[in-house]
Amino acid sequence: MQFTAQIIDGKVVTSTSFKQWISTLKNGTRLVMDIEAIGKDQSFNQKGFFYKGILPKVVAGFMELGEHISIREAEDRMRHGCPLLHEHKVTQEGRTSIRIKEVSELDMPTMSNFIDWCIQFTAENLGIIINNER
Repeated sequence: MQFTAQIIDGKVVTSTSFKQWISTLKNGTRLVMDIEAIGKDQSFNQKGFFYKGILPKVVAGFMELGEHISIREAEDRMRHGCPLLHEHKVTQEGRTSIRIKEVSELDMPTMSNFIDWCIQFTAENLGIIINNER
């Protein structure tokens, strides 16, 4: 499940759907939560479209190819495959290193370009067409 929340006056304010989902769980249920801050220049719409509109289709595409991956693995594959997220650095010794940016680091224009790249990748490599609902 994926939900968004906001920090207001030092408290986590969640959506009604999150509260409803939590209420369906039995006492003692253990959860693993992956929390990521949205970059200051990203929109909820961009993040929502990426996590709910693109990544599940990427997972489905890989499953069609016989490869079972998680949403996190799909995100990592998209990040590593997209050259827009590669940050090249040259050390003092002259070696080049590449750091892959996290989605939360992307500003709004870069996030839009990343989403477009993911849509193109999914069409070309997985045979899945994603309507750009932005």
